[in-house]
Amino acid sequence: MTLQEAAALFWPSGLLTTTSLRTAVRDRVLDVAEIAGKLLTNKEAIERMSICRPRIG
Repeated sequence: MTLQEAAALFWPSGLLTTTSLRTAVRDRVLDVAEIAGKLLTNKEAIERMSICRPRIG
């Protein structure tokens, strides 16, 4: 699914947006596949991103 679809599906209240997910991709927190210039992710990647872990730095 696209990042826009993921944001709408998992955070319909708008807590996280497409921009938030792009930031997670940039920070290598969210795994994506880039196909034809589009960033695609899946439910498993969203779940992995959502696991609480200590911040380093």
